[in-house]
Amino acid sequence: MTMKQQWPLLLALAVGTGLGAGLMSVQQPQTEAAETQASAEPQPLYWVAPMDPNYRRPEPGLSPMGMELVPVYADDNSGAEDAPGTIRISPAVEQNLGVQSAAAERVPLVQQALALAEIQVNPQYEQQIQVRSEGWISRQQVFAVGERVSAGQTLFEFYSPRIISAQEELLGALEARQPALIRAAESRLLALGVDAGWLQQLRRDRKVRQQVAIVAPQDGVITQLNLMPGARVMPEQALLRIADLSRLWVDVRLPGSLAGWLSAGDRVVLQRRDGVSAELMADSVYPLLNSELRSQTVRLQLDNQSGNWRPGDFAQAQLQKQSEPVLQVPRNALIDDGVQPRVVLALGDGRFRSQAVMVGRTGQDNVEILRGLKEGQQVVTSAQFMLDSESAIGADLSRFDDEVDHSQMDHSQMDHSQMDHSQMDHSQMDHSNMDHSNMDHSNMDHSNMDHSNMDHSNMDHSNMDHSNMDHSNMDHSNMDHSNMDHSNMDHSNMDHSNMDHSQMNHEQMESDNQPAEVMHDHSHH
Repeated sequence: MTMKQQWPLLLALAVGTGLGAGLMSVQQPQTEAAETQASAEPQPLYWVAPMDPNYRRPEPGLSPMGMELVPVYADDNSGAEDAPGTIRISPAVEQNLGVQSAAAERVPLVQQALALAEIQVNPQYEQQIQVRSEGWISRQQVFAVGERVSAGQTLFEFYSPRIISAQEELLGALEARQPALIRAAESRLLALGVDAGWLQQLRRDRKVRQQVAIVAPQDGVITQLNLMPGARVMPEQALLRIADLSRLWVDVRLPGSLAGWLSAGDRVVLQRRDGVSAELMADSVYPLLNSELRSQTVRLQLDNQSGNWRPGDFAQAQLQKQSEPVLQVPRNALIDDGVQPRVVLALGDGRFRSQAVMVGRTGQDNVEILRGLKEGQQVVTSAQFMLDSESAIGADLSRFDDEVDHSQMDHSQMDHSQMDHSQMDHSQMDHSNMDHSNMDHSNMDHSNMDHSNMDHSNMDHSNMDHSNMDHSNMDHSNMDHSNMDHSNMDHSNMDHSNMDHSQMNHEQMESDNQPAEVMHDHSHH
């Protein structure tokens, strides 16, 4: 191939090499950027079932209950700050679960309680009908309890000899035109129960009336009836009761646990089973408890112009009162399993943690928190049971957030002599800074300890007493004594009869400076 033929080939090769290098230079930053972005996204550690945190899988899927598995993430850079039990979920999962939160607030607590209420007739608006002279019922106009009557309506008529005699005296005084006798006769008839209208009609007609009509004094309903035609009636006998039902009493019976819970003027909502309700104010509170029921009665005034309420009926009384400002959270944020009440804290950035709390009074919509939370902290109000099932595994639910830090406490006066450390694992403990100089190891059993990996090179044995140590079972075959100084060792009492010195080099041993009394006698070897 000539030089002219090689030039096109070399030119094509150069152009191809340049394009390839340029393409690689463009693709390499894009690949690195994609890898950097992928590595920046948090990767789930594993997936768990929402209702069973012990069910774990390395990939997404469905739980045995048919629910979508929830990913669990590592805490990344927040591990140093997060408390045990902190979990992390992605924004997508948080949205799918419908996680909602609310802040712990310090506001007045509205408390609510329920009690039994009984509707009763108001005695202030009830009247009893009696006659004031002996007589006999001649005509009856009302016949049943519950019958409505109007003021002035005739209830019954009766015959009374005393009233007839008083009429004759009045008519005689009128004929004689004696004012004093007329006034005396009229007063007598009024005292016997005759009303002023009936008396005026007698003066106008000038005729004795054999029957006396008894009329209703007010509008109302007959609540008691003791009448029968022809029956004899006496002045002390109660014949009828008429009650005005437009104004009623409500007696609320508070159990002993709620005694003193209400005061005059407190708001009470009365509700019947059919949905009829009324808002009332406490009128009076009985100071004494019922000796049989151990209950306290609170009386309310009920305006019943509509007629929706009936005496003898029962209703539910919803009692409400407001306390001083206290720290509280929504009731639906509290998880109470009967052992330890807790809430799930929303820490932000998809992080959640179960937190033990101490609960106080329970309000209408909120619950008082005595310990475990601070004002402004966010608590989960929905889907908290799913989050708690995972967080409770690692969370320390035996402590509160506001507990004292014991890291600065002085334990020097604490007696640990009775503590059993046999089950404790100290393998991860750092003993480099511990001072063992005052520790008594005389009763410690090291027979099962492995010293093969222990480094004694820096240990000072100059003050150690090895006189009571038994080396009979020790293997010295791998021990290196080349750097040991035996110049001060006394071998006079050592028995070398069983020692094999055939491999020893005695040419390097210097005996010139050794005293004669400590020279080794090898004549017997």
